[in-house]
Amino acid sequence: MKLVQLTLIGQAAMPVFVNPEKMASLVTLSDRTSIVRTATIAHGAAIVYDVRELAAEVVRLLTASSVQTHRSSPDHVTVRPR
Repeated sequence: MKLVQLTLIGQAAMPVFVNPEKMASLVTLSDRTSIVRTATIAHGAAIVYDVRELAAEVVRLLTASSVQTHRSSPDHVTVRPR
């Protein structure tokens, strides 16, 4: 299982670890990205995380083949299916 570390919006800037295989969608906002996670059978509702990273950075981290420890803001991201 691959986990990607992102930063939750809030006073404490807590990390959240996201499994790309459980992603449902991304919502791009001007100052953040909302990540919608698929619902679990026990919970029954989707979970939304608001993270500080912008959409291009989130996509880059989620589609990288290995765990990323350094983050930078790319000007352009091209996503190719595996």
